[in-house]
Amino acid sequence: MSQIRMYLDEDAMRRSLVFGLRARSVDALTALEAEMVNRDDQEHLAGATASGSSSRNSNVTQPARGFSGS
Repeated sequence: MSQIRMYLDEDAMRRSLVFGLRARSVDALTALEAEMVNRDDQEHLAGATASGSSSRNSNVTQPARGFSGS
């Protein structure tokens, strides 16, 4: 079975969340670790895709362009 890989942008990289994911063997990469702080959502998504990770974003007020809530 392959390992779960998650990328967490600066809106989602709370220490407790990162710690909890890593404690459960999730390969969690934060925007800070990836040197991607203060980038737009499209750049975060591109970085997550390039690293083969799922992207976790908590930015509910400004969804990424091209995505819908349905």
